[in-house]
Formats: sequence, C-alpha cells, structure tokens
Amino acid sequence: MSEEASNWKLQVGYIAKAEIRQQGWQMPDKNTKIVIELTAFWPDGRRRDMNNLHKLLCDALEGYFYIDDCKVLIRDMDFSIDRKAPRVECTLYPKDEVAQ
Repeated sequence: MSEEASNWKLQVGYIAKAEIRQQGWQMPDKNTKIVIELTAFWPDGRRRDMNNLHKLLCDALEGYFYIDDCKVLIRDMDFSIDRKAPRVECTLYPKDEVAQ
C-alpha cells in the first residue's frame, strides 16, 4: 500500500470513530450484510472510476462499522466536482433496513 493510501486509510479511521460516537452506531453481528452508498466529490474534472474507491474504503471501515468487509454491498450513487472540499460521502445501513 502506498504511503498516500495508508494516510488516507488512517484519516478514514479517525472520521469513522467520530461518526460512530456521534450517531450511536452499533456493530452488527458478523452475518449482517451492510450496504454502503457512496457519493464522490472529486477535486477536479479528471476522469476517475468510482469502483477504484471500493477496496480501500471497505478495508478502512472494517472493524469500525462491520466485522468483515466480505459482507459489504457497495452502491455508487453519484459523483460530481467540489474543488474546495473534495470528499467521499458514505451512508451505511444493514441491508434489511431502509436508509434514512
């Protein structure tokens, strides 16, 4: 893993911990499928593939929002450009629940 990817994964962990505390997320059991809906806000108009986010993001969130990323279902919802605040926004929920 590159140094940039390692640093990004570490940042995601810090954000995950804060969101878990704020939202009161409870770790589901190991058999629960988790849906992650992704919206990307790219820093520029360069061509990018949404699916390149999947592996690193799922690995970064493992242990925080779910036990094992083999139970994660990714949904790419949208992408656009935000030059001032590039980011990836995620909505997570157990598969059998409806996102709020």
